[in-house]
Amino acid sequence: MIQTETLAPPPTHPSPSPLRWWRRLHEETLGGAIFAPRPFLANVLLALLPEGTLSVLRTGVYRHVWGIRVGSGAVIMGRLAFASAHLAAQNVQIGSRAVLNARVFIDAAAPVNIGDGASIGHDALLITTDHAIGLPEFRAAERFEKPVTVGAGAWIAAGAKILPGRTVGAGAVVAAGAVVTKDVAENTLVAGVPARKVRDL
Repeated sequence: MIQTETLAPPPTHPSPSPLRWWRRLHEETLGGAIFAPRPFLANVLLALLPEGTLSVLRTGVYRHVWGIRVGSGAVIMGRLAFASAHLAAQNVQIGSRAVLNARVFIDAAAPVNIGDGASIGHDALLITTDHAIGLPEFRAAERFEKPVTVGAGAWIAAGAKILPGRTVGAGAVVAAGAVVTKDVAENTLVAGVPARKVRDL
């Protein structure tokens, strides 16, 4: 006679309720802001607008639907990418006559002030968050935020990166692809990685 081993049924664990799952997910997101209706609605509308066209309408969506402070005469040429999007209305200010090209990335975890008449090229990054260097097991340790300021009339060219806590002075130019690790004086041209002064303007 062949003996068969009877296996105990696998232990059953109560499946977490949807409310419990939602609460945990909510707690693990930045500040518990998992769903912000205004940015959600704005993104739905912005997805319908092709890049490079309908700039007045797009700018109006950012101003009136999202709630971002956008000055008169400002032009937004394409969708902006936000980190901490739920804080954009509180922390981002775009001055009058400023021009933002397509795919500009704005980290809204800390204040970002873009001055009157400033120009931001496509694929530029304005970054406000950084991390302390931690132990070998986890180098990106404690996170912190510092504001970014782009002065009036300044030009941040395509693909340039402005790191946390930096100020680009009024009338300054940051060349394409440059990485700004120190403040840029007014009316100067900087270029390179890291960005260095090329000349006065």
